[in-house]
Amino acid sequence: MVPAKREGVRQYAPPSDDFDAQLRAAARSLPSGRSGPGIADRSVQSDKGALADEAAYSVKDAIGSQIIRHWNFNVASLAKERWVVRVHLQLAADGTVTQADMVVDPRYRTDPTYLALIRSARNAALASSPLLLPAGLPMEKRDMVVEFDPRTALR
Repeated sequence: MVPAKREGVRQYAPPSDDFDAQLRAAARSLPSGRSGPGIADRSVQSDKGALADEAAYSVKDAIGSQIIRHWNFNVASLAKERWVVRVHLQLAADGTVTQADMVVDPRYRTDPTYLALIRSARNAALASSPLLLPAGLPMEKRDMVVEFDPRTALR
């Protein structure tokens, strides 16, 4: 249903939030014949047409950064421990999180702080769905384990 136009009221389009357009504009501002450092430099394909290992690492970083925005945890409960939690993700081609499993470290299986952190990381992954993925990311690169460090997330 399209809202009716009211007379005397100007219709404004919402500002564009197209990240790809912003990247293209930034690339145009570089001197011709040069490209700046970034994810494009690290996503070079191997001779077999698959993404190189370094590119898979940068994809994990990009996915992790999208999930961290949704990650909520109790900072006071962290104390002085250095926690790192892992979540096994399976993603559809459109970025939908089809599976998010907690990878529980046996050393902390009974620690309530660790379990709360890992549950919140898994919930953040589900809440972040769908995630933005590079175009043409093969299925084997959409099955990954992503690590989350609460100290890094607080920066």
